[in-house]
Amino acid sequence: MPRTTSAVFVTGHTDELGTLVLHRVVPDQFDELYELSRGDYPQLVRLCRERLDIDPPQVAAALADKWQFPPLLARPIALHH
Repeated sequence: MPRTTSAVFVTGHTDELGTLVLHRVVPDQFDELYELSRGDYPQLVRLCRERLDIDPPQVAAALADKWQFPPLLARPIALHH
C-alpha cells in the first residue's frame, strides 16, 4: 500500500476513536447528542461542538498528538469530516 494511501486509511479510522472516547468519558451527554444526530455524523460533530466545546475529530487529534503521530497523520485527523 503506498504511503499516502496508508496515511489516508489510518487518518479516517483514527478519527472514529474520538467518537468512542467521548462516549466513554461523557456517556450521558454524548449519547444524547448521538441520538439527536440520528446517524448524521456532520450533525453529531456540530452538536458536540455546540454543547461539549469539543468534537470527535478534535479528540482524535489530541490522541494523535499524545501518541506522537507525525504531522502527516495528525493534521488530517483533526480536519477529518
